[in-house]
Amino acid sequence: MLYIVVRLEKNMNGINHNVIRKINKLAIPGILSMLLSTIFTIADEAIIGRIDVDGYTAVSISANIIYQVIGNLGSISIAFSILFAKSVGKKDDESCEKIFNTVISLSVVIGLLAEVLAVVFGKALLNVIYGIKNGILDEAYSYLVVAGLSVLINLICFVMSAFFKNMLEPRIALIATVVALPVNFIIDYTLVFGKFGFPKLRGTGAAIGTVCGLIMEIIIYVICFVRKSRFKYHFKIDGAVFKEVFNLFIPLLGQDFVENTIFVLVVGGIISRYSTVLYATYAVINTIIIALTTIMYAYAGANQTLVGQAFSSKEERNKCLLYPKYSVLLAVLAYMVILTVTIIFPDKVCGIITDQYEILEKATPVVVFALVMQILNIPCQIYKYSLQSIGYERWALIASVLMTLVCCGMIFTSIFVIKGGLFGVFAAIGIFYCALAILFIVKYTKETK
Repeated sequence: MLYIVVRLEKNMNGINHNVIRKINKLAIPGILSMLLSTIFTIADEAIIGRIDVDGYTAVSISANIIYQVIGNLGSISIAFSILFAKSVGKKDDESCEKIFNTVISLSVVIGLLAEVLAVVFGKALLNVIYGIKNGILDEAYSYLVVAGLSVLINLICFVMSAFFKNMLEPRIALIATVVALPVNFIIDYTLVFGKFGFPKLRGTGAAIGTVCGLIMEIIIYVICFVRKSRFKYHFKIDGAVFKEVFNLFIPLLGQDFVENTIFVLVVGGIISRYSTVLYATYAVINTIIIALTTIMYAYAGANQTLVGQAFSSKEERNKCLLYPKYSVLLAVLAYMVILTVTIIFPDKVCGIITDQYEILEKATPVVVFALVMQILNIPCQIYKYSLQSIGYERWALIASVLMTLVCCGMIFTSIFVIKGGLFGVFAAIGIFYCALAILFIVKYTKETK
C-alpha cells in the first residue's frame, strides 16, 4: 500500500508534488500508527470472540461505548492541534507551553470523571440502551469499569500524538504503539483464557490488557517529550487558553457526539432489539471498518494540520484548496488497495474477529458492501476536518445533526419495516456520508475561495 502511494507521488504529472509530499510525510506514519492502534481493539474482540457468543456480545457492546466516548472526548486533542499549530507557526513558545499544559491537565480531569461515571452509572446505561440482562450485563459492566481507565490514558496519548505531529515528528506515535502492542496482546491472551497459571478472567482480562498496553504507550511519549520538548509540563489550567479550547471543543465534541456516539448507540440499540446475533454480526463488521478506515483518519488529520497552518499564512493560503483535494485522492487510492483484499477474502477477514459460525454466516455476505460505503466517508471526514480548521466547526455540527436524524429514521425503517437487514443499514449509512460530503465540500470551497 505504502509503495503504491509513493510511486503515485513520483509518477503523476500535472499535480503539486510538494503538497503530496507534505501530506504523506504526516499521513504515512499516522497510517501505520493508527493501524497498529486499531489492533488494540481487534485483539480484545478477536480473543473474546473465541469463547462464546455471549462473551463476545458483552465485550463488543462495552468496547463500542468506550471507543465512542474516547472518540468524542478526543475532540479536545483536535482543539489542541488547531490552537497549537497557530502558536507553532508564530514561534511563540510561551503560548505553546500554556496550551499544552492546559489541555493535558483538562484531559486528566475529564478522564477521571469518565471513570467515575462508568462505575456509578455503567450498568444502568448498558441495560437501558442495549436491553441486556443477567450474565451478559455483568460481564459487559466488568469490562466497562476496567477498560474505562483507558479514556484517561487515551486522551493524554491523543494530545501527545498531536504535539509531536505539529513538531513534524509523527514517527514517535508509531514507536509508542509498536512498544505497547505486544504488552496488550500478551496480557489479553494470558488473562482471557487463564494461561500460565493466571485466572481465566474472560472480558475483564481483555480490559486489563488494553489498559496495560496504553500505559506502556504513554511511558514512551513521556520519555520523548522530556528529551525533545523546549518546555516542561506542569498541572495548570490557564483561563484564557481554557476559554479558547472550550470554544473549539464544544462544537467539535457536539459533532463527534452526534455522528459517532448518538448515531452509533441508536443504530446499535435498534439492531440489538431486533436480534442480539444480528448485533454481534454488526459489531464484527464495524470492527473491520474501524481497522480499515484508519487510512482515512490519518489523511484527515494530516490535512487538518496543513490546512490550519496554511489558512493563517498569507504565503500558503492558496494551498487551502489543494490539501483536502489531494488528501481525498491519496486516501481513496490507499483504501482501495486494502479493500481489494477484503473483496477477495471476505470470509477470512471476518474470521480474524470471530470463529462463531452463526456470526460469520451473516457477516461474510455484507462486509464488502459495508466497506464500499466507507469510500463515501473519506471526502466527508477530510472536508469536515478542513472546515474545523478554518473556524466552521459550528456549521459542520448543525449539518451533522440534521443528517443524522434523517439517517436514523432510514435505518429504523430498513430494519423493522422493509426488513432489509444489515444491507439496508449500511445503504442508509452510505447515503448519510454522501449527503454530508457534498455539503462540506460546497461550504469549504466557498469559504476558502
